[in-house]
Amino acid sequence: MNERITIKELLKKWHSKCQIAKIVGCHRNTVSSIAKEKDLKERPKSRKDRHYFDDYKELIKIKIKKGLSIKRIHEDLVREHGCQKSYDSLQKYIKSRKLKVNRIYQVICTEPWEEVQIDFGYVWYLKDKDGNNRKAWVFVMVQWYSRKWFHKIVFSQDVPTFIKCHIEWFEYFWWVPKTVRIDNLKSAILEANFYEPKVQKDYLNFSKHYGFWIYNCKVRCPEEKWKVESGVKYVKWSFFKSRTFKDIREAEQELCKWQEEICNKRKHGTTRNVPDEVFLLEEKDSLQSLPDKKREICSIEYRRVDKTCHIMVDKNYYSVPYKYAQDKVRVAIYDNIIKVYDSQDCQIAIHTRSKQQWRHITDEKHYGENVCMEEETFLEKMKSIWDYAYKYGLKLKEKNQNNWTRSVKWILGLKSTYKNKIIDKACKRLLKYKTYSYDSVKKVCSKKLYKEEKLNETKKVAGRFLRDKWYYLNLMNIFISIIILIWK
Repeated sequence: MNERITIKELLKKWHSKCQIAKIVGCHRNTVSSIAKEKDLKERPKSRKDRHYFDDYKELIKIKIKKGLSIKRIHEDLVREHGCQKSYDSLQKYIKSRKLKVNRIYQVICTEPWEEVQIDFGYVWYLKDKDGNNRKAWVFVMVQWYSRKWFHKIVFSQDVPTFIKCHIEWFEYFWWVPKTVRIDNLKSAILEANFYEPKVQKDYLNFSKHYGFWIYNCKVRCPEEKWKVESGVKYVKWSFFKSRTFKDIREAEQELCKWQEEICNKRKHGTTRNVPDEVFLLEEKDSLQSLPDKKREICSIEYRRVDKTCHIMVDKNYYSVPYKYAQDKVRVAIYDNIIKVYDSQDCQIAIHTRSKQQWRHITDEKHYGENVCMEEETFLEKMKSIWDYAYKYGLKLKEKNQNNWTRSVKWILGLKSTYKNKIIDKACKRLLKYKTYSYDSVKKVCSKKLYKEEKLNETKKVAGRFLRDKWYYLNLMNIFISIIILIWK
């Protein structure tokens, strides 16, 4: 009895059970059994057991019932009550105390042809056609009314792959829905905004061509497309789980077989109907038909034009007009052609896509008129200077049949420095001395040697009475010598 009384007194003084067991010399379980007796008061919560947000618990509950977000509640607490804790602390507190009210969602029913939902699901690594291990995703599409599914395995979620999955899905059902409900993935939505989303340009044009409306869900609201969300889980757990495939081809064959024989033939858990039967009986006749013209798939990329006036696409080099060197251009890559656009969306080049690699596909017109001129064009340019320049060009062609166009090109370049009349006079002088080269023409023009031709012409006009200075000096010496002799 004395030991029992001692344990109770120590418990009233808030000693721990281990301390009491050491003091009295008994087992800790003995102390615990005595502590459970009703005559002992409950131990009050220490300061450490209380949470910072316990003082605002009722206020937080009221705000949650009003439908305010945790972010808004934290802002109100900081502004109105001077809260010093972070948003993450409030979020953890609400989660630990289970204060959050579950949201209620309304079931939306649509017409048979009205809506489909699409999404991607990650399915680990698969081998591609070349035998390389790559990350793989499954494209999942579910029709809202009949719950019929379509699946496609892909290695990328870029825009061309995304659009290609749409085309294969349209051709599989041979119809187009009125609305496509999607998540805010970058292949479709560049800027997530529920009221005015910024849709990717190619995907927007694609939707206009096929005549469907793009409906993007709210951010972090998977409940808005819960059918495809559950469909992604279903295909991952029912088909991909614990299965291995040799490569992508085997996986696609098995997936197609599973889709036709199991997925669309089973009795759906919600509707209690078979998706294929509902599609054939109720949905197929009310669908929109495909447009007559199939839209071409292209990927949009941006490239910097190098100093050689080429851009690199798929390990090949394609030429661009020389004035766009060092500029950034937009490249539309189709299956068979490549189109290049400038910053103003004007087409500046088009090439046939090469199936080989490390090739230069060059259009000589992209280097300018002086580079791509033909032989006849060179001679016409020389004739535009004057007659002697044209004759000089013919002589250059006659003397040097292989590289005469280079000399003519550089002679034509002198037009930016000298007048046509000066170049023609230089060609006239060189024709006389039978000298045929670009350096000779440039030397005559720079040193103004063409003026000597003018002096020679004036000498011919003066006739035989015109003598040079040495003739007159000799006459002067003879005349002086005669005068000296006479004087002596």
